[in-house]
Amino acid sequence: PARCSAGGVCYIADAPLCATSKVWDEAREALENVFGRYSIASLAAAEREERGAAHEAAPAGR
Repeated sequence: PARCSAGGVCYIADAPLCATSKVWDEAREALENVFGRYSIASLAAAEREERGAAHEAAPAGR
């Protein structure tokens, strides 16, 4: 099988783009229809901020 640009394995060798990219696009579009176009990026940014704050608040390792 061909190597997928996303790091996986693409099982459709003659596809113009990796099949997984189509799956991700369809999933993104479905989520955007439910949550709104920009909320996915906003949720990801908020998650990164929370993880950063939690990491800074954690005691330093030995």
